[in-house]
Amino acid sequence: MLTKINNTNTNFQGIKVQTLKTPLRQIDIYSLNKRDQDFIDRMLNVVKGHQMPSDRFTISDGSSRKVYDTALNKAKALELDDNDKVLLAVENNKKITGLMSIKERGDIEVDGLTTFDSDKTTLKSLFTAAINETKKLKNFALIIPEEKLPENMRRVVREFGFRIPKLHYNRDMVIECEDLQAVSQKLNSDVKLPNARRFTDLSELFSD
Repeated sequence: MLTKINNTNTNFQGIKVQTLKTPLRQIDIYSLNKRDQDFIDRMLNVVKGHQMPSDRFTISDGSSRKVYDTALNKAKALELDDNDKVLLAVENNKKITGLMSIKERGDIEVDGLTTFDSDKTTLKSLFTAAINETKKLKNFALIIPEEKLPENMRRVVREFGFRIPKLHYNRDMVIECEDLQAVSQKLNSDVKLPNARRFTDLSELFSD
């Protein structure tokens, strides 16, 4: 099923927002919007009738399939400069490895996240991108609502700077706006941010 996702010659004009490099891998994060509708429809169609890969890092009030379908359908309606984002992780310029949706709701909330095959590098890449995008907005916190966060993920997201604030009335995990800069600096050691926002045509990367 993942081979079908990654073998598409459909035009993709995603915006690269960051690159994370390790000795063996490069994970690029792209922001999807309505310009990418053909590519998104292709991604939605190829998973019909297939089981999604297992993922112990899913953040959702449902399944990884719900994250995948909901985020991609949402992206088809997004404008370029919306604060809501759908972020796509691509490994070594050829393989889709994860997807994340964030939305503005007073602050910025993680609406859903899934990696394919419980990929920790993709998880770090997506969270770093979400933190950097939130930091740009000024005076916004980044929140994971408690109803979407499985218990097994609470320890994991602490690695990325999330905490339960003091005097908080629920168990949401939060990076407060005043902490985003410090958290971003810590996570960005392996990350390269583009000098300018450019559209990237990935159609050749996802072709046979």
